[in-house]
Amino acid sequence: MINQYTFWKLLTERRVTIPIIQRDYAQGREGKEYIRKNFLEQLGQALFSDKNSKDPRVVELDFVYGTEVRPKAPDTIEMFPLDGQQRLTTLWLLYWYVAYKSGQLPKSKEVLKKFSYETRTSSRDFCEKLCDLSFDKDDEPIVHIIKDQTWFFSTWNQDPTISSMLRMLSGTNNSQDKNFIDGIEKLFTDKNKLFTGKKDFPQYWKTLIGDDCPIVFNFLPLQSSELPLSDDLYIKMNARGKALTDFENFKADLIDWIYQEEKGVDFISLVDNDWTDIFWKKDHHIDDTFFAFLNRFFLNQAIVNGLDKTGKSEITEGKDIWTLYGNSSDDSNVKYLSFDIYETILDSQKSKGQNVLELLENIFARLKD
Repeated sequence: MINQYTFWKLLTERRVTIPIIQRDYAQGREGKEYIRKNFLEQLGQALFSDKNSKDPRVVELDFVYGTEVRPKAPDTIEMFPLDGQQRLTTLWLLYWYVAYKSGQLPKSKEVLKKFSYETRTSSRDFCEKLCDLSFDKDDEPIVHIIKDQTWFFSTWNQDPTISSMLRMLSGTNNSQDKNFIDGIEKLFTDKNKLFTGKKDFPQYWKTLIGDDCPIVFNFLPLQSSELPLSDDLYIKMNARGKALTDFENFKADLIDWIYQEEKGVDFISLVDNDWTDIFWKKDHHIDDTFFAFLNRFFLNQAIVNGLDKTGKSEITEGKDIWTLYGNSSDDSNVKYLSFDIYETILDSQKSKGQNVLELLENIFARLKD
């Protein structure tokens, strides 16, 4: 059943967890300035409008789909967004910022903590730490305040979700237009043409948590007693918009195979958290590097277990396993076309009693040391 919800109503009724299979938060990425500007202007026009006027501004943010499960307590509902992750994260940042600036964060943090990320442990910890941030009356930029906290790790700057969240809060200085609003903090500056009144954050907070909040969306809960999020459904839904990257498609297929294994869930958590940390680079090409490493791993397994002196592999007959090495001499990235070659290697390992998951765990354990 479809219902119209405000973000606050959603959080008061259920926990919202961005699942592992979802992308990192993208609205705050570099190069997305105009996407942020357009979306934030919509939110600002609704938040700053006079609700007592004859034509109060209301913004409807389309549909939000989510799979719901009841993990432990019968009265606890956990929702895993299928579509709407980006909008929900931006709304969470807006609510957090206004709660912080209005001094209402201590009273509202338990509700705000019901929004979390599973994509990386660091992203989840960052959201929790923000909710515990003590108010500073200084007008120092909010990102400076956050990064000055003792709990903020420098490595968090390399987390794609955290860096995007910080950019959504502060905006960028890429535009020569001083009125260019591409950050939440910029919504509440005197340079913002939408902002015509005084900085009445307590009133803004009252508006956001009220039943008549002018920022709403249509919420469609999807019941499920199985996985928190169906891989097939996720991929089909994403086909409506931007295509998944090669690594995301590969990971989705790998997850399908892994779920047949006893340690599947643990493996997925390792891939998206502990092991990803190893590939953090300043160039932000974490997924490309990670995918290249896994391709080399699968190539090595094929060689060790079946490649003869002629260069032909019994376990991958008819398949060119050397494509796993890279597409060109200066590019180690592999174009992902199907999971066939990986599945052949995995099935061969399994038939020989070799646990590929344990091999990977041992390799990453040594890398971390």
